[in-house]
Parts: sequence; C-alpha cells; structure tokens
Amino acid sequence: MEDLSPAFLTKLSMMGNELLLRQVNQTFLCSHRIPDTAFAPIRNWVRSLSLQHDCVMIGALAGMERFVLRLLVEHRIPVVVVLAEALPKQIEDVSIMVPDVELSKAMGEGRLLVLSANSDEEDVCATAANAALRNQWMMDYARQIIVGYVSRQGRLFQQLKGRTGIHVLCAPQD
Repeated sequence: MEDLSPAFLTKLSMMGNELLLRQVNQTFLCSHRIPDTAFAPIRNWVRSLSLQHDCVMIGALAGMERFVLRLLVEHRIPVVVVLAEALPKQIEDVSIMVPDVELSKAMGEGRLLVLSANSDEEDVCATAANAALRNQWMMDYARQIIVGYVSRQGRLFQQLKGRTGIHVLCAPQD
C-alpha cells in the first residue's frame, strides 16, 4: 500500500481493515459546540448512508464525532477513525477507545479502520495543532466534506474557507 501518511507524521499506524481507505468517500467534521438543532439533520444524514456505497472518515471522537461514530456503527456503515494522537502501544481491544460504541464488532466484521499518529521520536499527543493538521489531511483525502455544524468563530470555519465539496448539515447560527 502506498504511503498515505499525513505530512505532519513520520509514521501512520493502522488497526483494522486497511482496504477501507480506498472506499472513503466522505469526511465528517463538526465544531465542538453545536446547537440542539444540529442533531436531527446529522441523524438524517447517517440514515441516508448506504452500507454498499459509503465509507465515512471521522476524527477526534469528542462530542458530536462520538455521537456520529455510534450512529455509523449502529447503521453498519464502514468507518475510518483518524486520531490526532498515538494509539497505546499495547492495545488488545479497540472497544476501550470508545466504551459506549460497539467497535469490536465493527472491527471483527471489517467495517472499521483506526489510524493513529505516531512519530519515530516519541508518541504524538492530541493537541489543537495536531487536530488541525489531521482535519486538513482528512479534508484533502475525501471527495466530499460533510460538516455537521460549523461555528463562524471556530478553527474549523477557518479550515473550510476556500474549499469545495462541502455539505453543511446545519447552517451556522452565529
């Protein structure tokens, strides 16, 4: 497999079905703070996805991303989770990453790939800078960027400027 590592990494670790990288057609991103009105359009988007045609790349597993990951797994949609930090060196069971989501079953059925940031020098920690670089890579990778909600005052809004292929599910209210 060719090198798919984001530029800020010297090594990209993978756990799960690496073939899913070739199937990714959408990246899901969302601001951390969202209005209650964003939940329904996001749920509807997940329900519209097809097990046969869609594979979603998703990030940090905080807030809305965790909610969306749970919905994607429940609807059996293939998922590529891209972390902005390194996975623990000795991870036996992927379900410890997100205890309230059935990741082990999705992993066992080949519907999950976890990518983690590792460096040759030291483990990479989740930082705002690493998350921004990770988001940039995710947006460059997928054909379509799905944005659950974006705050005009947030970092994600700045990252989306000038990009094409963006579909916002819940319009900004600020």
